[in-house]
Amino acid sequence: FRAGGEMARSTPDGEITSLPLPYGGEPELFATGLGYLWFSDQKNAIGRIDHSGTIEEYPLLVSPLGIAFGADGNVWVAGGGYIVRFHP
Repeated sequence: FRAGGEMARSTPDGEITSLPLPYGGEPELFATGLGYLWFSDQKNAIGRIDHSGTIEEYPLLVSPLGIAFGADGNVWVAGGGYIVRFHP
């Protein structure tokens, strides 16, 4: 789940771990692929989180309005009148 400036994960036994986002934005849109949960945030960035909870964020020049993981293995981001291919 998500909250201002962080994401959190829960184990099956209910243990919750908070994961602060490097840019501090609130995650909004989600896509899965290649073992990651991909997300966009309000700080003009997309990011990914792996199974261990490691978060990486990548700044964009536009505010993302949509995010999808493509069959081609790329992450596709729409925003600011553009569609951008991001190769992980």
